[in-house]
Amino acid sequence: MQMYPCLLALFARAYSGGVYDYPFAAALGEDGAVYLVDAHIGEGFDYDVIILKVDFAGEPIWVKGYKGEGREEAYGACWAGDGLVVVGKTDTSALIFKVDGAGELMWAKKFRGLLKTVVELPNGDLVAAGTCEDTSGSLGTSVLLLTPSGSLRRAVWIGSEKSTQPWAVAPARGGFLVLVELGIAEVESSDHLLLKFDTSGALLWAKVYDTGFPERGLGVTQGENGDLLIAEEIMDGASTTAALIALDSSGNFRWAEEMGPGPGWLYAALPTEDGYLVGGGYHGEDASSIDFFLVKVDFDGVLIWARRLENPGSVYRSDDKAFFLADAGDYYLVAGEGAYTHSLALFTLTKSGEYPDCVDTPSVSPVSIEVSAREASLKVETLPWSLGDVQVTTYPISVDYVDICAPGEISQGAQPPRGSACVPVPGGLLVKVSSPRVLKVYSPTGRLILRRKVSGRQVFKFRAGVYLWDTGDSRGTAVVR
Repeated sequence: MQMYPCLLALFARAYSGGVYDYPFAAALGEDGAVYLVDAHIGEGFDYDVIILKVDFAGEPIWVKGYKGEGREEAYGACWAGDGLVVVGKTDTSALIFKVDGAGELMWAKKFRGLLKTVVELPNGDLVAAGTCEDTSGSLGTSVLLLTPSGSLRRAVWIGSEKSTQPWAVAPARGGFLVLVELGIAEVESSDHLLLKFDTSGALLWAKVYDTGFPERGLGVTQGENGDLLIAEEIMDGASTTAALIALDSSGNFRWAEEMGPGPGWLYAALPTEDGYLVGGGYHGEDASSIDFFLVKVDFDGVLIWARRLENPGSVYRSDDKAFFLADAGDYYLVAGEGAYTHSLALFTLTKSGEYPDCVDTPSVSPVSIEVSAREASLKVETLPWSLGDVQVTTYPISVDYVDICAPGEISQGAQPPRGSACVPVPGGLLVKVSSPRVLKVYSPTGRLILRRKVSGRQVFKFRAGVYLWDTGDSRGTAVVR
């Protein structure tokens, strides 16, 4: 979706509302903003959900906390139509709620169990997956098909001889996919279970994929060519290797590659015009920390490029993992977490994987691996799991942020002012130019709002909101309040 192809900034920032923040999810909104979802531990270790909204240059717009009936945690989010949908849990139930672009609550529902991931389908329906007990008390995977307003259309419970927990859901042609961990990788042999449903929530097929080692599939997507891609981690003793598994549209095995040689994880997968972009974490040569790791491959698994983003300073030195990827016009948008500092991280890269001074090219040598596939033997039940509405209140939170890469080091995208400057003032924008210039002001969707020749210092009145400005020699964003 190319909403602002000329004025999206190259930036890299880490955000924190306190040392006990744990980031979980992110979404790119139709309004051109990025929504980061967090869990905050307050007094007495009482968790609340936090949503941080930032503009396309990384500037915070608002941050709000959401509190329900007790202890709330968020695990997944997606943009759906006119707002952000968040899933997680309370003390006693699964939680799903939706807020609009201003952070105001639209609706909130609760269900049995907990919910870990959510996605919007092309028809506007929502699919959320989590874990829940069936009527006999057995724990399994729950898949909920919901209307755009959160009402339950269908609830499916899926169990197996091994434990199951879902890690990702994704739209697919004619329905949707649910990627499940079959078994627990740390304590028993685990495999991938991939489920394909139609748009009514009926199960079409279920297949298990095994590399011969404990493994965990963390991301799934359908490519532009119709194939399916699983982003995963393979555990061989104390070592963990990032890997990809490609399938045809019916779930038949096509190819699999380990993305070595260093220990790594792949969490998120994004279809591109020429293949896939996948993201996660990577040890590389320095095993003292984990850096953001991005790999781009073509439809046959051939490596196009690999990048590692590490903080060159000491402020944000931690275990870094990318869990969200989006196509933002001329750039890729990446969100992730720093495990030791408990910060949200957000940065952009060019389509060729460039970001000056902060990105290097790790030595990644894809190695083909064998994967066996089999039909899954499952117990499937359809049950009513809705528990009705839930009360959620909001409250304001302050947020701090640091530049992982200083804006002055950036050579592309939105630049800090040099010859010209445009800064917000109450009710408008103050423009300062050293020589006569043509000022252009745009909405976040790229619509031209103002075109005026300016000189010296001038003030222009605007309503509250986010604006893009361009004077020819400088460009940037400004938030009018």
